Amino acid sequence: MKEQRVYSDEFKSQAVEMAMQHGATKAGVARSLGVNPNTLAGWIKNHKKAKGIVDPAKIEDERSELIRLRRENRRMEMEIEILKKAATYFAKELR
Repeated sequence: MKEQRVYSDEFKSQAVEMAMQHGATKAGVARSLGVNPNTLAGWIKNHKKAKGIVDPAKIEDERSELIRLRRENRRMEMEIEILKKAATYFAKELR
């Protein structure tokens, strides 16, 4: 069974700083420090979460999804209104 290594908080924060520098890759930094790339990715994720840093691409994806859902909601509301008017029309006609 593989022994689990324990890293200090200072080591983790320095690794995250190195990985977040312009031009640095997670895989390259992880390799140079002798850390598993997934471990480094987890540290980066935790750092971003703690600092409230959000990925701009994620924000754009959520914004476009919101626009799509609002458009769909308007279309469905119009369909409901049409169905209500049709139900009222046919209910009057049956009397």
